[in-house]
Amino acid sequence: MRQLIPLLLLLLVPQPALAQKRKKEKGPNEQEVRQALVVEAEAAFKAGDLATAETKYTQALRLWNDRADRYQRALVRVAQGDSAGYCTDLATFGGNDELQKQLYRSGCTKRDSVPFASTGLSATRFPGATEALTYTYRHEGRTVYKLYNAQKEHMVSFFVLAGDTAFAYCDTLPSFPGGEKALYSFLGSNTKYPAVAIENERSGTVYVRFRVGTDGSIGNIQVFKGVYHALDDEAVRVVGTMPPWTPGQWQGRPVPVLYNLPVRFTLR
Repeated sequence: MRQLIPLLLLLLVPQPALAQKRKKEKGPNEQEVRQALVVEAEAAFKAGDLATAETKYTQALRLWNDRADRYQRALVRVAQGDSAGYCTDLATFGGNDELQKQLYRSGCTKRDSVPFASTGLSATRFPGATEALTYTYRHEGRTVYKLYNAQKEHMVSFFVLAGDTAFAYCDTLPSFPGGEKALYSFLGSNTKYPAVAIENERSGTVYVRFRVGTDGSIGNIQVFKGVYHALDDEAVRVVGTMPPWTPGQWQGRPVPVLYNLPVRFTLR
């Protein structure tokens, strides 16, 4: 089995003097607008107006992602009794955010280790599997299965959501036609750095998740960790223009696969 390392797209563009001039001629810039939204959200939260607080935090996060503000929106959501929204916000935390990660693991997920025979999965479909790790994400209604053989070797991983199954790790992962270099070339030629992102000096890595079907088609494109609205939108747009991929395979059969692609935007 092999695992394809996702490609990081590196876009290097200069900051035009004209963009800087336009920025100065405008009214409040995006940073000022965003800060005003956060102040309004904080005031609404303190006043007990949770609906307004959530709306203002959502508008601020739409402009660009910020861990502290996302955590504050999570607190607003849990105060409203929206445990799914709370867990959705916590799911985006990584790196050194140990408190948030622990809250997510303890309150939003359930992990079990069980014999394969007790899973109800087909032994014919997954020959050689003896053990299973299951992860249930309560807010998504999604269950992840990681299957192992008698030698404790990881065989396959897949998601089950609303009766639909998509793989994450299998014998052969899907690939862009022509391989990694061709994917890099396609993204480099077709991605446009948004002017508003240049004007506001926004950069970062957008994490996009999409489904590669058994026919290689690309669908269900989502940003699962964004950085800035225009960059998020551009990453989704360019991924949606990709040609069909070579589908992933398990046991010699094509299978649908959920694929993660980080797309990095860098200003120079």
